Amino acid sequence: MGDARKLLKNVDKEVKPVSSSVQQTLTHYDELAKEANKTLAKLSPDLQVILEKTQEALIQTHKTLAKAEALLDPDSPVLYEVRFTMKEISATAKSIRSLAEYLKRNPNSLLMGRGKPGGK
Repeated sequence: MGDARKLLKNVDKEVKPVSSSVQQTLTHYDELAKEANKTLAKLSPDLQVILEKTQEALIQTHKTLAKAEALLDPDSPVLYEVRFTMKEISATAKSIRSLAEYLKRNPNSLLMGRGKPGGK
């Protein structure tokens, strides 16, 4: 029985400091939790606005991507017009090259005109 009492006293001596430390830790945790709640309460409206703006941005991005997809569709009218315009530009460039080569060979034609076919 005496040994049991000694053991309980030793355990009590060891547990008291741990218990005190645990109590302090819980007190600090409680204070930290209260501060975190206050901070989150302050941030909550800002976070809500950020989430709403982010959602709006995602919706707009989705719309933009849908439009881009429609424009890049191989059968889209815009792509057809771009192809047609590129062909026209190519034909114009070819005509300008041809004119430049003719003027290089016949520089007087700027002043005199083209002349009559087969004549002077």
